[in-house]
Amino acid sequence: MKKRTAVKKSDPAAKRKRRRISRFHLVVTLFVAILVLGGATVFMLLFMPGSSSNDQPAVFAVKSVEVVGDTRYSREAIIGVSGIKVGQSVFSVDKRKASEKIREAFPYIDYIDIGNSSFDTVTIQVRETEVLGARYAEGYWYVVGANGRAVEALPVESDRPPRYIYFKGVTPETCALGGEAMDERSMGIVETLLKAFEETAAAAKSDGRRMDLTTGIVEIDMTDKSDIRLNWNNRVTVALGNETNLPHKIAVVSTTLPLVLEGHGTLTQGVLDLRSYSDEKSDNDMAVYTPQELLTTAPPATETTQPTGNGAGTTAPTAAEPTAPAA
Repeated sequence: MKKRTAVKKSDPAAKRKRRRISRFHLVVTLFVAILVLGGATVFMLLFMPGSSSNDQPAVFAVKSVEVVGDTRYSREAIIGVSGIKVGQSVFSVDKRKASEKIREAFPYIDYIDIGNSSFDTVTIQVRETEVLGARYAEGYWYVVGANGRAVEALPVESDRPPRYIYFKGVTPETCALGGEAMDERSMGIVETLLKAFEETAAAAKSDGRRMDLTTGIVEIDMTDKSDIRLNWNNRVTVALGNETNLPHKIAVVSTTLPLVLEGHGTLTQGVLDLRSYSDEKSDNDMAVYTPQELLTTAPPATETTQPTGNGAGTTAPTAAEPTAPAA
């Protein structure tokens, strides 16, 4: 007896379902392919720079680059260093990298903001740091900015940096253009003193008996942080002692120095000693002025002979820092 073989009948509904799934997969595949191709095309149009061989600009190209702000550096130099070029895609401008390049190349520039004043115009806004003074290192006067950087190197042609307060005795002994100008502790002392000087200027406007110390101070000596000294017009040395109560000490100098000049003459030379104000106790606070002719101690050994500014026979200082010349 022959065995019957069952023949499975085709299910029309199942076939239709399989065809729908196949069509769906095909549509999805085509859709993904279109997205990838379209995305790649958009990326190339938006982000790829123009061809350098035929100066073909990008579709959305930078048409101009502007520099805004007062600076000693030329517009062309700043734009050139930034790496931003006319013709490149506006979307390919790396603002962070451009800012870093500008800050590294131009030490005076402290603030940088790169944006778009219009869709196709890149604006580089810059602001220079304030100059605090200058320090000596390795044969140069290094100008110190409020940003803490050595913003300029000037050749040593005299015993003092031209136009600037001399910050003496700061560390490290070495310095590099664009690098940190001094150690954090010295920078803190300088900032505290300069702010106190500004306060004396405001006080002097309302009280004629006080002296404006924003002018006249030519040197801040921090060789010994426990015996900080100021040089006023190369005539009066102000011994401040340590870092304690520095703003108050400067206020006392502002009121005491006019009395010294009144009592000893405007050309007097000597030492105004405020080291007693370094004690937290105020019982012994006393400002003592000693004219030069009554001083018995010899100048410190660190006050070495310095180069002259007449050119001939000038010898730049090496290990020792130059000192402020006598009046």
